[in-house]
Amino acid sequence: MYRLDEIEEIKFINHLISGFKKSPLQMNRIHTSDSEIIMLDGMDKLVAITTDGISEEIELNIFTDPYLIGWMVVLMNLSDLAAVGAEPIGLLLNQTFEKTVGSDFINALQLGISDACKSADTFILGGDTNFSSHFNFCATAIGLTNGKQYLSRIGMHEGDILYSTSRLGIGNAFAFSRIFVNGRNEIKYLPKPQFDKSKIISRFAASCIDSSDGLFASLDQLIRLNKSGITLFGEISLIICEDAKEICRMYDIPEWLMLAGPVGEYELIFSIPQNRENEFLKSAEKVNWQPVKLGIAVEKPELFIQNKSKLSSVNTAKIRNLSALLYSNPTQFLVELINIYEESF
Repeated sequence: MYRLDEIEEIKFINHLISGFKKSPLQMNRIHTSDSEIIMLDGMDKLVAITTDGISEEIELNIFTDPYLIGWMVVLMNLSDLAAVGAEPIGLLLNQTFEKTVGSDFINALQLGISDACKSADTFILGGDTNFSSHFNFCATAIGLTNGKQYLSRIGMHEGDILYSTSRLGIGNAFAFSRIFVNGRNEIKYLPKPQFDKSKIISRFAASCIDSSDGLFASLDQLIRLNKSGITLFGEISLIICEDAKEICRMYDIPEWLMLAGPVGEYELIFSIPQNRENEFLKSAEKVNWQPVKLGIAVEKPELFIQNKSKLSSVNTAKIRNLSALLYSNPTQFLVELINIYEESF
C-alpha cells in the first residue's frame, strides 16, 4: 500500500531511466526532491538543477495568453528551486514556435519571461529556438543552496505539522474556468516564486514539496516517500482561496475538487516538527507571513480528510492516475473525479 510504483507517471519515469547510470555527484535519489542536487568539489554550496515545460496546457487552452505562458515557463522552474531551498543563478530556454506565429504573440511571451525573471531577480542565460507545428516552451533553472543542506521531500515523521505558504486551489479554479466555462470567470492566475518564504522554511522544515500538480498529488508523494499518513485539519473551505470557493459556489461543485485536480498553484507544502513549530511561527510573523496550517502527519500511510463529522480516507493513487485523462477527455476526467469524491464521502 502507498508504494511509488502505484502511480503510473512514476512507473513510466522509472522505465525511462532504467538504463541510465546515476552521477556520483548527485546527492538526491529519483523522486525525492523537486530539483536535482549536485555536489561539486571545492564548493561550500550545492548546485540545484531542474527542468520543466508547457505543452499540454496550451493544447487544452488552459494557457492561451502568451504573457502567462512566458511567465509560467519561468515560474514552474523557479518553484522547483525554491522547494529545495536554492536561490536561482539563471535559466536556459528552449522555445519551439508554430511556423505561423505572429510578432504580437512573441512579444507578449518574451515580456512574460522577462517579468517572471525580474520578480525573482534572476536572468535568462541562453537557450535554443525551433519551429514546429505545435508550441512547446521549456526551461532549465540552475540555483545554489545556502550551504550544503537542501530541502527534500523525505524527512516527514508522525506528529509533524503540515503547512502551505498560502491558501490553495487557484490553479484548479483557473483550469476549471478555462476548460469548462470558456473563461467566463475572471480569475487572476499568476503564481509568484516563494524564495523569501523558502529561506524561513529551510531553517525549520523536515520535508518540502511544491504544489505544482495540486495539493493532493503533493501530499500523496510525501506519504509514499515517508511511509507516514496525513490528516487534514477541519473543513476544506479553511485552506482554499476565495476564487476557488466562488467557482465552487457558482457551479455547484465540491470544494474538494480544487485540491484534487492536477493544475497547481505553486505554493510550498512542508512539514514542521512540533518542537520547532512555535519558533517557526515567530519567524514567519516577523515578516508578516501567515502560513496556512493544513494537517498533521499520522502513522497510517493514507490521506484522511474531515468532512463534517466524518473522517474519510481518500484514494490519492486513483486521483493521480486519473490526471492524464484531463488532457485527453476533460469532461470524463471531471465525472471520474466527482465519482471518487462521492466514494470517499
